[in-house]
Amino acid sequence: MMPVELPVPPSANHLWRSISRRTRTGSTKTFVVMSKQYKSWLEEAVLLLRCGLPKVKCYPVCIRITITGGKGWRADRDLDNATKGVVDAIKHAERITDDSTDYVRRIELEYRPAADKKDHSCCVVDIVELIR
Repeated sequence: MMPVELPVPPSANHLWRSISRRTRTGSTKTFVVMSKQYKSWLEEAVLLLRCGLPKVKCYPVCIRITITGGKGWRADRDLDNATKGVVDAIKHAERITDDSTDYVRRIELEYRPAADKKDHSCCVVDIVELIR
């Protein structure tokens, strides 16, 4: 498969947020909702994935994620917090049946510093079939 370039996903720490709402009875209930930042990124990523990656037909697979630094990437950011959004986007784009270990056996994550700090950061995604 050909790799697909996505914008860098939000950190896993910023995918969801809690909101509290008062119910009709006057009690307070807390809900967990998708953050605006994540929702916006997810919509763009799903479109790019649907255009660039075919649906996977043979399992299990390895998802390869390469983050290249630059504008939009903080050097003190945790690399592993980029994984959740990318894998979820691949599933939302229906490129994989599911992200459980029945289907995804390996996730490879790499960071490459920017050649020029003026360049924008990016996230390149590739899915490869694993030999059974």
